[in-house]
Amino acid sequence: MNDIKPIMTVFAGINGAGKSTLSMQMRDWLGELVDPDQIARELNPDDPRSADLSAGKEAVKRIRALNQSHKDFAIETTLSGTFVLKHMKAAKENGLCDVLYWSSRCTDAY
Repeated sequence: MNDIKPIMTVFAGINGAGKSTLSMQMRDWLGELVDPDQIARELNPDDPRSADLSAGKEAVKRIRALNQSHKDFAIETTLSGTFVLKHMKAAKENGLCDVLYWSSRCTDAY
């Protein structure tokens, strides 16, 4: 019997903290990566910021579907709302393990 649970990996942190850099370095082990910024670039390469709302909606759809798929997946987030936390809880209830990587910028401005 295989007791290995699928994993929902969350890369969280402020903008510019290195979430994408870290997730790209680990990409081979993550399954599908849901990155709203990348989705926005795919929707409107010339002006990705204008596609932020549509990209966010698409990311939500993908996360919901992946949460039910019982496959490894990862997301990038600033954790600015409760959506990701709710889906981390749902993932656990669906039998997935949650892994959270938090990244922040280090500056001399402390």
